[in-house]
Amino acid sequence: MKLRSIWVLGFFTAVSCLLILGGCTSSEPPVLNYAPTVDPAEAGKAALKQYDQNKDGKLDAAELEKAPAMKLALPRLDKNGDKALSAEEIAERVKRWQTKEPGRRLLRITITHNGEPLEGAEVKLVPEKFIGADMEAAVGKTSPSGTVSPSGKMGPDGLAGCSPGFYRVVITKAGESIPARYNTQTVLGLDSSEDSDELYRGVRFDLQY
Repeated sequence: MKLRSIWVLGFFTAVSCLLILGGCTSSEPPVLNYAPTVDPAEAGKAALKQYDQNKDGKLDAAELEKAPAMKLALPRLDKNGDKALSAEEIAERVKRWQTKEPGRRLLRITITHNGEPLEGAEVKLVPEKFIGADMEAAVGKTSPSGTVSPSGKMGPDGLAGCSPGFYRVVITKAGESIPARYNTQTVLGLDSSEDSDELYRGVRFDLQY
């Protein structure tokens, strides 16, 4: 009888633990996904529609001058070694963001002017149109040391930072005439991905004017 009582007590204890754990798990808030929601294949096609001026089905070096983020990421995206980007290669990057890098990350960017820290400049990371209309810009202002960590609007989880994606870097400063090549016609880009070496060592843009 004593052995039976011990077995019954153990059974109900185990069931109670499972119910408690199940309740805890179900009450946890969902993990937010900040990656682009656009269909990867459609994003690849849209990128070529936007930038493939000679209609040869790929983005060559000249065309990538208009897309600075992809130009920067070319060595990582160019799987066949033709020094150009196809719709499929771009789609593969978007798919990676969605499946392997859905969260935000804090970026450390340093802005200098002729080698000296540029304080009080607004740094805006504007997502490329082809990665989806739901992508938001990340914004920040440089410190006295010229550093900034641009952030989008914080979601319900209160997570600051930048979503994975291709961004055009726009830099302006009140009362200072920063050339168009750094804002309205920017030549600066950023690939916010975990395999981007630039992000690990810190991103630095030296404005020459």
